[in-house]
Amino acid sequence: SVTLTVVKSFTTDRTQGNPVGVCVLNADLSDADYLSIVRRTGFSECVFITFKDTVPVLRFFSPAQEMHMCGHA
Repeated sequence: SVTLTVVKSFTTDRTQGNPVGVCVLNADLSDADYLSIVRRTGFSECVFITFKDTVPVLRFFSPAQEMHMCGHA
């Protein structure tokens, strides 16, 4: 079970903007799991956040692949 929050960037109006899924996890998942989640959202990208010690580790995924960076996520 994963909790995904929808954030709409580049706007102050919640009915507009560029939606991105943001998911804070307690543990790392497999790449296949990340891809499955982002495909189910219907969004162009999602960011997954885990922590190594107290340092956040961000991984960005499109429905097709992991990305090095995602500006709006």
